[in-house]
Amino acid sequence: MDEDKVQFKMRLDPQLVERLDRLAAKCGYTTAQQFVIGALDGYAELLAVLLRERRDQDELLLKRQREQLLPKGGQPQESSARRK
Repeated sequence: MDEDKVQFKMRLDPQLVERLDRLAAKCGYTTAQQFVIGALDGYAELLAVLLRERRDQDELLLKRQREQLLPKGGQPQESSARRK
């Protein structure tokens, strides 16, 4: 399993490291690294759900707009400006 882990080397502001340590302790994590991993995993999962929901809403909106613009026959309705 250790072969599957990826290590990121990043420079972090010491204040951020202290904040992560405090937050980790508040949330019951033994290390800031465990907290960050859990937080990133949870955030990524939430973001994926929200993006899927947004895509589904966009598709539904487009479908409704098409239904309003196109009659059942599939041809666009002639605008009132063209009829004059």
